[in-house]
Amino acid sequence: MRPRTKANPGVRLGMAFDAWPAADQVAWNSAFEVRRPMPGRPSGARMREPSKLAIATCYARWLVWLTKNDAAALKEGPGARATEDRVIDYLHDLYDEISIIALFGYACRLKRALQLMAPDGDWSWFTPLLKYIHSEVGETPLAARPFVPADQLSAFGIELMKRASGGTALGARAQAEMFRNGLIIAFLAARPLRIKNMVQLEIGKHFIETEGGYQIKLSPSDMKTKAWVAFSMPDALAPYIRRYLHEYRPVLAAGPDFNPAQSPDEGFLLLSRTGGQYPVATFEDMTAKLTMDRFQQRILPHGFRHCVATSIAEFNPEDMHIIRIILGHAKLAMAETYYIRAKGTEAARKVQAVVMNTRKALAKDARAAAKQL
Repeated sequence: MRPRTKANPGVRLGMAFDAWPAADQVAWNSAFEVRRPMPGRPSGARMREPSKLAIATCYARWLVWLTKNDAAALKEGPGARATEDRVIDYLHDLYDEISIIALFGYACRLKRALQLMAPDGDWSWFTPLLKYIHSEVGETPLAARPFVPADQLSAFGIELMKRASGGTALGARAQAEMFRNGLIIAFLAARPLRIKNMVQLEIGKHFIETEGGYQIKLSPSDMKTKAWVAFSMPDALAPYIRRYLHEYRPVLAAGPDFNPAQSPDEGFLLLSRTGGQYPVATFEDMTAKLTMDRFQQRILPHGFRHCVATSIAEFNPEDMHIIRIILGHAKLAMAETYYIRAKGTEAARKVQAVVMNTRKALAKDARAAAKQL
């Protein structure tokens, strides 16, 4: 297969690769050159394209922040400008926009980018910083995580697809992106795959059309649990999937600079606006922004797994055993965790009901006593 025109990391953020400072472009390209390995100098020569793109997108966000907050630093080299104080200020501002889990990912990828682009730098100060952020992630209790019932998420996804279909004021690409985003949200609300598996779904290999609809098949090598996973997509989503495949996906596959001789379709189910595989970082940003706008809760792709599992445990506890299957877990222990959380919520509701009924009874007695005076 001939190579596809490479995606331009950071273009969505307003800092496309060709707009990076010249020193950064040189350092980035040098990091991925194939050369003899040197002890203590990391190389990205064997890094897969999705990982490379995710790191580049996160690094572009760092450059965007510098442009807005400390533009003079862009005249320095990639390693010289990345001081501990600057990075902490950047992550502090970024935390106002994304969740603590996403922040940890951005911090890890920024460190990786700097290690590749400035291998002579001392990046050991990143370690305690990452440990601190990770400790904050670990202390987030299950019950405190953002939660929206799965049926509401599904309805929102379908609403977006319908809005895209009727969005005559939108351009063809904007319509295709909105329809794809709606399909992703409805998909995750019904079959909450891990984000790695979602972006790697290939038509005909993992995503298969059957006589009655569509099916997902993932091999042990694809799965974190190293087990086979196969399930059908909901019948209600089949017409939307069909429309995406035949009407909107081709628009995305063409890309903004489509050249049939250089840009063959790679077969991924979910495509970015450039026509390539959907980057993980962009995927996370999309679900977080849309759910924040609609539900005032920032739900990342992994958060859909929490929402679906909690919805089953809370509203259909008799089906608790299917949580393990839906999430692709090897054991039932996680399902029990969600069930216990749901029972706690149910108990809280009952306590609140008792309190409210007591208040009503006392108020009624007070009114009756007042009439007797």
